[in-house]
Amino acid sequence: MNILQQMFGDQTEVFLDTCWPKRSYVADGAMSRFTQLSALEEFQDIRKLFNALPGPVDLLFAGGKRITVARSADALAPYNDGAAMVYMKDLEALPAISLACDELAKILDIPRHYVSCEAFAANHGVEVATHFDHETNFMIQIKGEKTWRFAENTSLPDPIYPFFPNNPNRFYQEGTHPYTGAKLPLTMPEGHEERLVKPGTTTFMPRGYWHATVAHEESFSIGFVINPPTVADIITYALLDRLHGDERLRAHPLDTLSESALQRILGDIQSGLDEVAKLSRTLPAEALLQRYKQSRKGNIRTLTSL
Repeated sequence: MNILQQMFGDQTEVFLDTCWPKRSYVADGAMSRFTQLSALEEFQDIRKLFNALPGPVDLLFAGGKRITVARSADALAPYNDGAAMVYMKDLEALPAISLACDELAKILDIPRHYVSCEAFAANHGVEVATHFDHETNFMIQIKGEKTWRFAENTSLPDPIYPFFPNNPNRFYQEGTHPYTGAKLPLTMPEGHEERLVKPGTTTFMPRGYWHATVAHEESFSIGFVINPPTVADIITYALLDRLHGDERLRAHPLDTLSESALQRILGDIQSGLDEVAKLSRTLPAEALLQRYKQSRKGNIRTLTSL
């Protein structure tokens, strides 16, 4: 069975036909069906995973605070104390995980470099506060039990940045909708779902869904993350490539001290806008989609400045 079939079993086609990529789905089953993942020694003991991936990891605290420690081993004390959840990236350093990412990307027809894998480790009672993410996630519970609460995000579908109501980043000024200025919800929406997940459970969390978790015992899970460019990104990347072919539009708008220089820059901007209007009528949509499918770059939007 491929990795998607291991996740959803005989419901794989149902998942693809009725849920992918917009509706949540939870599939229970024995951990043993994940033949490669269940055999990984690194997933049986957090210390072994730290030894395999000694680089920096993040600590997620109940109040929404998030800090990065330089070495994964430095996360052991707050993990043991139950003070924080450990969040690890770059699990593709493990060959079995890299192969699973390869397979998932091929099945879903997504460029490979937009598929990655992360890990979450927490002790009894550790909570992750209500929030939404900007990525699409397939979460597999490896060890222990936890409760998920989740709901569709009708306030801001398809967000381009994550949002924690108790610790908003600067993209969400004072917890407001970035495009309308309306206040975003501060709590989980009414009518949300709640599921107890056990080893072997796959939870598909669409991009932007509200969710929160609490671990009932020592818990370890991994998430296959899909984060390609947006449709707007695909369009603007193509436009930028064309516009940067004009040396006037590659220039920095530095000289605005004199009226003549200012007018020249304004003229260049208007020329660029005129070129965008022309390109929007001539660039074929199919070519832009194929350009994305064949791309070898990662997503250029990052969260480091937020």
